[in-house]
Amino acid sequence: MKKSIALLAFALFGMARADGALDQLRAQTPAPDLSFTEVVRIQLTALANDNAEHAGIALAYRFAAPANKREVGPLARFITLFETELYAPMLNPRETEFLNAAERDNLAYQGVRIRSADGRDFYYLFILERQQAGRLKDCWMTIGVRTFMRPPRLDSPGAPIGAWLTRLSVAMPR
Repeated sequence: MKKSIALLAFALFGMARADGALDQLRAQTPAPDLSFTEVVRIQLTALANDNAEHAGIALAYRFAAPANKREVGPLARFITLFETELYAPMLNPRETEFLNAAERDNLAYQGVRIRSADGRDFYYLFILERQQAGRLKDCWMTIGVRTFMRPPRLDSPGAPIGAWLTRLSVAMPR
């Protein structure tokens, strides 16, 4: 009985903690003073603390660029992306590590490693664009996320993802 009560208390505390993180982020909206890395951190924190109402996914969607939203569709469709094997690891991961980043002109790339709840590592590349007009002018917003099962191989198996990001930044259109 005591063990059941302790487990229930732990479960309730864990839920309150997750909701607390979401509560702190709920008022967060795209703003020109947020760096692209901060935008990715907000999105990943929201996803890591997602709940049954998908409040974390909805918050991450808030930072999707208008062009991305047109391509992905409404929030209901965006939610279904996180039911796939590629994006599900972003929900409630064990660990998140920010890798190297690159920025050029109005585009930015942020590499991320996520250790899923089952202990597997997934690698993502967030692609962001600084918006050029309208009420979101000068705000960094996500235009896409590429997934990898491991860091992309470069010249050698031990090459860092940062070198790959550097190559991307050189190849980015002006």
